[in-house]
Amino acid sequence: MNQQKVIKWAIREIGKLKIEIKLLKEGIQGNPNKELKEYLTKKEASLEFNISERTIDRWRQEGLEVIQIKRNAKVLFCRKNIEKFLKYKS
Repeated sequence: MNQQKVIKWAIREIGKLKIEIKLLKEGIQGNPNKELKEYLTKKEASLEFNISERTIDRWRQEGLEVIQIKRNAKVLFCRKNIEKFLKYKS
């Protein structure tokens, strides 16, 4: 790998780690009986289900349902839909 690719990779990994740390902090500081979030962003879903964001993109193309209020808006994934899709893929 050339140096630019390594730097880009490192930046992406740092971003993933920041999100994971944030989620862990919320889990530690939050109410342990708190319900899990029903809707997740792509990054949250990839961390929660231990799959890559690219896999989620591929699943969208294969029919994973998403929630998007309007064009170019944030895309959310329903936890139940991901769980159903995981069972279907197994």
